[in-house]
Amino acid sequence: MKKGKAKAKAGGKKAPKEEKEVAAEGEDWLGEASDDEDRIVDSDEDSDAATGVADEGSEEEDDDGGDEVDDDGEAGALAVRDDDDDGGEVRHKSKVLSRVISGEQPADLSAIKQRIHDAAALLSNWRKAKQLGDKRTREEVLSGLVGDCSTYFGYSEELAEYFLRMFAPEQAIQFFEANEKSRPLTIRTNSLKARRQSLMQSLTARKVQVDPIGAWTKVGLKVYESAVPVGATPEYLGGQYMIQSASSFVPVMALAPQMNETVLDMAAAPGGKTTYIGQLMKNTGTLFANDLRKERCKALVANVHRMGLTNVIVTCMDGKKLGGMLPRLDRVLLDAPCSGSGIIARDPSVKVKRGTKDFEETSRLQKELLNTAIDMVDANSKTGGYIVYSTCSVSVEENEAVVEHALKTRSVELVSSARR
Repeated sequence: MKKGKAKAKAGGKKAPKEEKEVAAEGEDWLGEASDDEDRIVDSDEDSDAATGVADEGSEEEDDDGGDEVDDDGEAGALAVRDDDDDGGEVRHKSKVLSRVISGEQPADLSAIKQRIHDAAALLSNWRKAKQLGDKRTREEVLSGLVGDCSTYFGYSEELAEYFLRMFAPEQAIQFFEANEKSRPLTIRTNSLKARRQSLMQSLTARKVQVDPIGAWTKVGLKVYESAVPVGATPEYLGGQYMIQSASSFVPVMALAPQMNETVLDMAAAPGGKTTYIGQLMKNTGTLFANDLRKERCKALVANVHRMGLTNVIVTCMDGKKLGGMLPRLDRVLLDAPCSGSGIIARDPSVKVKRGTKDFEETSRLQKELLNTAIDMVDANSKTGGYIVYSTCSVSVEENEAVVEHALKTRSVELVSSARR
């Protein structure tokens, strides 16, 4: 097909996930698969481990590692945490803090915390340092701040420095503090089988306390308390809802799939976003759901059946090799494998597991996947021509750099999600 300029959208999730929408067309681009799964998080892999939900394919965060982890699990118990405007209960993930709390190591944590906030304020208003007679260089102040943040919040110094340089120092501190707070369990109503109000009534009768997440979503519910496993109720097993993080609703809302379109979810398992797309398409058209790993496709298929979708075709392939194997597409969702640097609240191990090398390596894979997605979309589609790119990382390498690469190498443009 003749190349043409495709439409593109830029949208954003909450902090854990950045997303951009791009639309395009062009020739197929084939790449090679990456075997380094240990470094990659699948953004569609949510937080079963974090929430205590175990169920055969629940997707708490479709959210955001390549492969990330959304909410797949096997029916089990749920430990629900209270959530309030302050972000919920603070969990100490720093090894130093843990030793202090257990009495194994004395430390003046208040002094460390005060140094952190003083240094951040100083870096934000460097002229003040001269007025106060502070003779340290800016790099010396930053180096001390990196060490204190690493000690207090439990990050490797490399990652702490990365965030302190990427954000303004005071914003970085707010980011570190936010990652110490628990997130509420959220679920998405399946409008193919239930209405949100009736689902709320059914769950309330089972002593599950729920409320709407907010005015921005008509299907989301926040779970405050539950006397029963949320991943094993008759309503869950009957496909009336999916356990899914609220942030992972956003890429699908930005994609805005229409009835009778041909759509691809490029990294689909365990199926939270896939089933939301099918729900919005009202079981019309064709929805291709692909994932690289065979074992994850089992959860994907299980969720598709449980949620009552009949327009889904599941494939198990390297996403970079999908070009030329599928018909021209109206829309593609690429919720890309990533480092998971935006989901530290859910996976504290990222604090010491990830670094700039991971961001760079994952970025190369993401660029190949996004270019492949662009090449598969029909820029002349009457209703579509859009790609949504999202990750559960906050690194520049995995977000802005990937989108910039697509803009330079393909005939695409960024568009607001309001223009779809």
